[in-house]
Amino acid sequence: MKWLLIASALNLDVTYDTESTCKKAKVEIVNTYPEAKVLCIPAGMSKAESEVQAFMSMFDLSIKSKENYQRGQ
Repeated sequence: MKWLLIASALNLDVTYDTESTCKKAKVEIVNTYPEAKVLCIPAGMSKAESEVQAFMSMFDLSIKSKENYQRGQ
């Protein structure tokens, strides 16, 4: 899961690969700009990630359906 860092005073939003990296960036921003409101939240999936996940779900369903059909014969 990717993490989104939002810093309101700086009009900044950056995506990090891990929560710990996001929190390290948050500490640096707060140390540099004490007035900034900064938080790390889980980032949503990109459209491409969402489409791949949907395809894989359909593929898994197809395999399970085939296995169930073969068990019934």
